Amino acid sequence: MTNRVVFSLFAFYLLNAASFLYAQSYPQSWRSSPRPLGTRFHWKNTPPAPMSGEAQHSFTSPNLEIPPGSTRRVLPDGRVKVITPFTEEQKRQVAQLEARRIQIREVRQRELSQQGKNEGPYPRLPAEFEKQKAILLSSCDWQPHNFGVLVDLINKSRGHANLVILFNEKNDFDGTPQFTKLVEQLAQTGQDFPHIRFLPLNLDTIWLRDFGPRLAETQSGGAMAMDFFYDTIRPFDDDFPKLWADMTNASHNEVPWNLQGGNLISNGRGLAIATSRLFEENRIERPGKNYDEDEEYVRQQVMKFCNIKRLLIVKPLEHENTRHVDMFATFLAPDLVVVAQLDPRYDPQNAAILDANAKQLAGISIDGKPLRVERIPIPPRRGEYWSTYTNIILTDRLALIPTLITDPPGYAEAALARYRKWLPNHHVESIDMTTMDKLGGSLHCLSCPIPEFAELPEGLLSFRDAVTLTGGAVPGGAQERESRRDQRTRLGTVQRMP
Repeated sequence: MTNRVVFSLFAFYLLNAASFLYAQSYPQSWRSSPRPLGTRFHWKNTPPAPMSGEAQHSFTSPNLEIPPGSTRRVLPDGRVKVITPFTEEQKRQVAQLEARRIQIREVRQRELSQQGKNEGPYPRLPAEFEKQKAILLSSCDWQPHNFGVLVDLINKSRGHANLVILFNEKNDFDGTPQFTKLVEQLAQTGQDFPHIRFLPLNLDTIWLRDFGPRLAETQSGGAMAMDFFYDTIRPFDDDFPKLWADMTNASHNEVPWNLQGGNLISNGRGLAIATSRLFEENRIERPGKNYDEDEEYVRQQVMKFCNIKRLLIVKPLEHENTRHVDMFATFLAPDLVVVAQLDPRYDPQNAAILDANAKQLAGISIDGKPLRVERIPIPPRRGEYWSTYTNIILTDRLALIPTLITDPPGYAEAALARYRKWLPNHHVESIDMTTMDKLGGSLHCLSCPIPEFAELPEGLLSFRDAVTLTGGAVPGGAQERESRRDQRTRLGTVQRMP
């Protein structure tokens, strides 16, 4: 037994070393970006104070290039901080954000005199395991070495989920139009992708889950886009929920509280889970009230705006930058939640946190029966980097599980086996996220679900038509391409999902 443990540890560290060397083999231009905004937790895990200054901070590796005019500072823990002076446009955005913060504080103050709860089941916050019309993805700052993740995701969702890929109407870092590069790279695979559509929509980052619209079902069967306050200078990301509501005829509900999408999971029946980061992001001070009362007030306000009957607050992981619930938990059914499990020999602190969260959830009842809590072992963290098997893409037919090549032997295989047992009617596959490991997010973070009751905007472009527009060769030949052009002329410009 001792030899087996020693061998497993040796294999684990060997795989980590191989992953590091593999990442260093990328061309220097691939491993760096002119802007330090690629990581999921840039800004959103940064305290508000630095944002009112004259520079933005991000982290990088010692051997990577940094933007012109930036300075590099090595921290005591070995991380390298990059300090990039604000442009005049960014200074203007910071000033606008500060004005917005003041406005939000005023709105929250008015809410003090308007307490109360919604009555009835609507608007209803759906669960991800319900039927979905499509999954949104953004290609706005995908780097070339991450492209394999996108292709793998597209391939493994074929026949099981529709995808809408949003792209920016601008040139990429090398001067090539982003749309052209994306379509050409997909066309080079020689495959057809009938289940994907493209839509021009400018965004700042790829992490749609955190800032995208949270779509709730209204009593009339339509959609309401919940738009939480996004405390950042990412203007396109911040505008996205309102823009999507306008494009799809959904109602728009502006919520004056910070709550990123990765920190709220729902069972579709009025139960939701978030971590205590909710309170950290929404600190308020009310005369004559203690801190616990303020936290309860914030919880009640989020329940009111989302029409949640029960909002359970659990503890986030330590040494994990997002502090989001989707990093260690996911609902698979109204009465079934999966919670990550860690070996206490390698991380006793976080193992205890996960065990306590699982015990807390097991005390909840659904329709008079205990909530079922299943556990899924995850690999030990590597510093602040995690391999999480709960940060998944899930629909009524598909489950995609993120894995890393650094995962110790047997972990990923066991995770897939458990999901196939829990979801016998789903297509369950893994997606290798190794190239995106250091960005602080995974599959769930990249995606934004569009429930069946919600509409899609007009003007969606099919893959074949996208290839035609960029001058490429369409899979299936010229004759089929021409027939589809004729068909599009007859049907108009709206491209329906298959």
